[in-house]
Amino acid sequence: MQSALLLIALGFGFKIFAEASSNNKKNVKRLGQLVGIIIMVTSFLGTLCMVSSAIQCGKMPSYMGKGWMGGGRMCPITGAPLNTTEQVKK
Repeated sequence: MQSALLLIALGFGFKIFAEASSNNKKNVKRLGQLVGIIIMVTSFLGTLCMVSSAIQCGKMPSYMGKGWMGGGRMCPITGAPLNTTEQVKK
């Protein structure tokens, strides 16, 4: 759900950027483009952080397999140990 909202924000940032680009006033055009770029970059980085966090916590889809990340690492969000190959074999 959160990733969908971030992607919607990315779309709105692009819409703001595109509408500002068509404006004839120089200052309004640059301000609109700047705001659009800030929204797009922020939402894109938020999406990347969510995906990275999901990968690190082992919340990948079932087709990725279990125990593919090991080494006794801990999830940065929950603090729970990640699945290791030894735990999967048991």
